[in-house]
Amino acid sequence: MKVVFVTGATATGKSDWALRLAEDSGAVIVNCDSVQVYEGLEIGSGLPTREERSRVPHHLYAYVKPPREMTAGDFRADFFQQLRALPADSRVLVVGGTGFYFQAVEKGMFPAPAVAAEIHERVRVELLADPESAMEELREGDPRTAARLNPSDHYRVARALELLRAGHRPSELQDNFQPEPFPFPLLKTGVSWPREALRERIRRRVAGMIARGLREETRGLLERGLENWAPLASVGYKETVRALRDGFDDEWLLEEICLRTGQLAKRQETWFKRDRDIQVFSGDVGFASFRESALRFFDRDGTLESP
Repeated sequence: MKVVFVTGATATGKSDWALRLAEDSGAVIVNCDSVQVYEGLEIGSGLPTREERSRVPHHLYAYVKPPREMTAGDFRADFFQQLRALPADSRVLVVGGTGFYFQAVEKGMFPAPAVAAEIHERVRVELLADPESAMEELREGDPRTAARLNPSDHYRVARALELLRAGHRPSELQDNFQPEPFPFPLLKTGVSWPREALRERIRRRVAGMIARGLREETRGLLERGLENWAPLASVGYKETVRALRDGFDDEWLLEEICLRTGQLAKRQETWFKRDRDIQVFSGDVGFASFRESALRFFDRDGTLESP
């Protein structure tokens, strides 16, 4: 088995590139996006369409039923269970924009101690009511962890605060973590666009989501009593929930989601730039080079990891 990571910010066209390469190479596609794992979030997560998923095998998409909430550790376990179920000579394209999930599957995770249910619930309630106070508590208790987290990433802020209140500094747990070797030959690639071009792609993507029924999809989830379900705090859904609640129109929704998605894309780019092993290809003209590099990796002999 050989594995190619296809990384990049939202709206860079990763899924399209992976689909085209999979059709050329006989590869299968495995999701590595923290929102696309959930059932019922097809429009707002940018999930590949049913037609696209029918063209080549797609795995770990829309398989988690609400109200379950996934952790990176849960995903890592599911990821390797899925890979073990594939034929030993499989070519695998792992596609997504969630850097933390890529890190979890490539290097493993530090073992997080169990946290009492009452701490979990208290942190969740306090974070929703006063996110700035929650961040300030984290800054005082674990400045290094607070510095690397985005305050709007409520899931990871909450998890760090839970550990802190349970008597564990997340930064110290991370310091003691020993990465595990990835068990398969691996090539890491990325898709990138100039900032202005990506901004235009994001706008077209968001406009398409709204036109296809993002409001209706979100309203249906709220009507099922899922207003506190963590995925509805992700970019796109969070703004749509607010628009439904406060009566904002589609113009407001478009601008707000574009703003938040642009901020997310910048954070994603920063994350992936830290990994110097990722071969980055230009989204507008780089597909041929990406395809050539991946096919060469798939076709060569040996089991050593890609440089």
